[in-house]
Amino acid sequence: MTPKKPPKHLNSTGRAFWRATLAEYDFEKSHDFQLLEQAAECLDRIEQCRAAVLKDGLFQNDRYGRPCEHDALKVERAQKKLFLSITREMGLSLDRQEPQKRRLY
Repeated sequence: MTPKKPPKHLNSTGRAFWRATLAEYDFEKSHDFQLLEQAAECLDRIEQCRAAVLKDGLFQNDRYGRPCEHDALKVERAQKKLFLSITREMGLSLDRQEPQKRRLY
């Protein structure tokens, strides 16, 4: 199968992940590409959250003027969990030393 181009809406981080993953793994089913797209979108969102936190700082004031965690940190955590879940479901190894595991489905 010829490598598919990354979706146009992905940012540079998502596109780099897309290309690197397709260079290392062979996908045969269309749902693999849908999961890959979702994982790449997670990385883009994580990058956006980091940029927001760098700009605004770790804490913001709530409506009562008390410091609280930046909302982007919560989104970043959720996206990291989702990314790890997707990569596990796809059977991707984030450790370059570990050989690729075959999925059972």
